[in-house]
Amino acid sequence: MVTEPQMANAVLEEFTGVNCGYCPEGHVIANDLYSNNPGRVVLINIHAGAFADPSAGQPDFRTAYGEAFANEFGVTGYPSGVVQRNNFGSGVAMNRGEWTAAAEEVFTWSSPMNVGFTSSFDAGTRELTVNVELYYTGTVDVSSNFIHVAFLENGYIGYQSDYGNGSQQNYTHNHILREMMTGQWGDEVTTVTPGTLVERTYTYTVPAEYEISGAEVAVFVTEDKLQTYTGGIAEVGNTYDGATALNIGEINNGGNSTASSDASTLNTFTVDAVTNLAGTEDMLFTLTGSAPSDWSASFTDGSNVYTTDATIAMSSGVNQSIEIGVLTGATPGIGVYTLTMSSVNNPTASTVVEQVYVISGVTDLVISSTNSYGDGSDNDATTFEDKYEAGLTLAGNTGIGVTTDLVANALARENNLSDVNNIYFNVGWTFPGLTDDMVDLLKDFMDNGGNVLAAGQDLGWDTFEGSGSAADQNFFTNYFSTTYSADGSGSNSAFTAESSDLVFGGVSSSNIIDFYGSNYLYPDELGTTGNGQACFYYNGGSKIGGVRAENTNYKTVYLGIGIEMLEDANVASQIVKLSHDWFYGLVSVEEFDAAMQALGSAYPNPTNGIVNLPVLSADALENASMNVYDATGRLMKTVGIYEGQVLSVDLSDLEAGNYRVAVVNENGLVAQQSVQLVK
Repeated sequence: MVTEPQMANAVLEEFTGVNCGYCPEGHVIANDLYSNNPGRVVLINIHAGAFADPSAGQPDFRTAYGEAFANEFGVTGYPSGVVQRNNFGSGVAMNRGEWTAAAEEVFTWSSPMNVGFTSSFDAGTRELTVNVELYYTGTVDVSSNFIHVAFLENGYIGYQSDYGNGSQQNYTHNHILREMMTGQWGDEVTTVTPGTLVERTYTYTVPAEYEISGAEVAVFVTEDKLQTYTGGIAEVGNTYDGATALNIGEINNGGNSTASSDASTLNTFTVDAVTNLAGTEDMLFTLTGSAPSDWSASFTDGSNVYTTDATIAMSSGVNQSIEIGVLTGATPGIGVYTLTMSSVNNPTASTVVEQVYVISGVTDLVISSTNSYGDGSDNDATTFEDKYEAGLTLAGNTGIGVTTDLVANALARENNLSDVNNIYFNVGWTFPGLTDDMVDLLKDFMDNGGNVLAAGQDLGWDTFEGSGSAADQNFFTNYFSTTYSADGSGSNSAFTAESSDLVFGGVSSSNIIDFYGSNYLYPDELGTTGNGQACFYYNGGSKIGGVRAENTNYKTVYLGIGIEMLEDANVASQIVKLSHDWFYGLVSVEEFDAAMQALGSAYPNPTNGIVNLPVLSADALENASMNVYDATGRLMKTVGIYEGQVLSVDLSDLEAGNYRVAVVNENGLVAQQSVQLVK
């Protein structure tokens, strides 16, 4: 049993079920987390809820504890995960897209106690004995804690519903909770002062139908029903010695980690570093950053200035003041700088990090979700930020900033987004799509006059059928002026502008691609509420794919797909550009309305070939071309415009049907007419 201070291990309690088709995706995420962080993750699979109810021939993994856990933690969708029984911003129970980030945050926490245990199994009596030790290395804020001991079965072969790979009769189930040896809410410990050693022994008679080979014991400690400190896991018969990662100390920022700055301005942040290691220890400090190339940063220990790294001798328990300086350049952007402290003499020990953020000159901010699921590898929202940047560049914007929701929330908490005019929320395929933190950020931003474009697959579905809270649903309906109608399918294969829309009416149709692979194509079908009006449809039909709205405070554009799902990159850029222009009033409804008078009524209409359009305003047609779209919004032909009193286009090579003849220029729609072709 180690007695030196250790970092916390992440305890993930996953709520799952044999009839939950998305649960295998959760198992993959949890197992990857476990494999990628050896010795730092405890996995417990709790089968509960209706998805755990077995049909004939299916295994029954339900316990006497699952429903009470699910109710206490607020589980509403499956799979859900509880990391450290802590609320990281979207509730204690989290969707699978949040587990990894939450666990990585836990890895940076100091644990006030170390957990160790041994276990033994008597094959004759089938009695499992677990001897637990707790050693308190720090203080806790409560008078008692609770020990939890779980018996887990591994390697059970049985049925599992699986939407990704097809339902499986021979699925391998692991980390199955079979028994809480300390009861529903644990065994209370009342002596919790530093230096205290607590020893407890627990026994359990393992039923004959449970396989002991490969079975595990998991031990963790909580504050009460919620808030787990740390834990450990080991196979039955093995010892867990309590070693996680040596806790070398901490860095405290005093609650000031962000700044909003003008160009060519020095921003300073003061932090206090302290080591827990005995005596005097050489600590290596390293400063790294991501920022525009004309920005710079350095740090000082009070007497020396460093730009990259420095070794500083520190005494146990004595604060070392460090000042970080960030000098902005002329280029707008966001700087993210990380100060890392590590032990020179203990290179395998944990490192301690502190981040600071500076925003400068940004008027239009792209915020990417860090919870994107995709295929678990390269389809995170941050990998297609360039699609938003392309649209803003097309609009001629020079104040572009790109960051993640985590950094944006940090900036917002310290009121450092006041210079941003518009947010482009790059949702991707995210679970959860709306976190409580992001809802708070967007509401405050919009209430203060900011405009928002939000685009992402399953954002509506997740808000109303997945992990969305009542506050999330209220925001979706009242701020985006949008209602969720249905979870779309691959049949929604084209994204088509509403031809009469005064902002997006001239945008060409684009195919919707299965960007996330494995037939994961779910374009949300939407409705409108309040001032919302449909601006995009699927397949040129009645299913709404995009909504825009305006009130006295803000303008919004909401898309039921991510723009990365548009096959035509030019269409994606046009949507971002036109949103930008509308937000700034560069393209107003009044201007579009006037421009629409540039052409008179088409004749003959119906036509069997050539259709003519009288020119009423030649100036409005400068540098424009004439496009012909079919009823689904598919571009059929493009014709140049020549000087004259009448524009003509020959439709005789097309099939009979309804068409839209539109005049467009680089800013979008100028004028349009509907034409019927008969043969």
